Amino acid sequence: MKKFFKVFGSVLLVVVLLAILAWILSYLYDSSSTLQNLFGSSSGNQSGLRVATDDPGKVELFMPVFGGKISLFIFTFIIFLQIFAVIMAGRVVKKIVRSDFTATFKLASFKNADTFLDLPLYIGLFGSVSSFLLISFSPQSSRLVAYSSTLIGIIFSVISRLGILYPAKQKIIAEAAAENAEIEVEE
Repeated sequence: MKKFFKVFGSVLLVVVLLAILAWILSYLYDSSSTLQNLFGSSSGNQSGLRVATDDPGKVELFMPVFGGKISLFIFTFIIFLQIFAVIMAGRVVKKIVRSDFTATFKLASFKNADTFLDLPLYIGLFGSVSSFLLISFSPQSSRLVAYSSTLIGIIFSVISRLGILYPAKQKIIAEAAAENAEIEVEE
């Protein structure tokens, strides 16, 4: 029962943090012309759904702004998933290193953990595909999110492999060498 409340509390905390982040991003998007230009439509691109306002002579552009906000949220969500994937990969590698198994078994377990280290690449691909779905709303911002999510996926995967996997493997290889030296001394 304790584990259920711990997991439920963690999920609730993440949902609340994401809601706060979404509110902050929405506020920043509405108040910052830089974010609107980056994730919204450019002034030269006037495609999109036009929505009438209270003033009969005034028509507002709806879809590019809508697409810009969604692109900003997708980009932020991709970054959040990337960070989560790196943390999860670190936890998996740490669990393998701290296990009581032999060094040979630990090295074999790292091959199984490769999926967690490749997860940022898959998340980057997910970001690319999901942002291309928004191309009809805001072409500029969907391309920005597509290319940057792929690039971020590659960067986070390299960081995971060099910063988490490489040092852990070096430690286990040293343990394996020590185990082999002990076996040779005993014989």
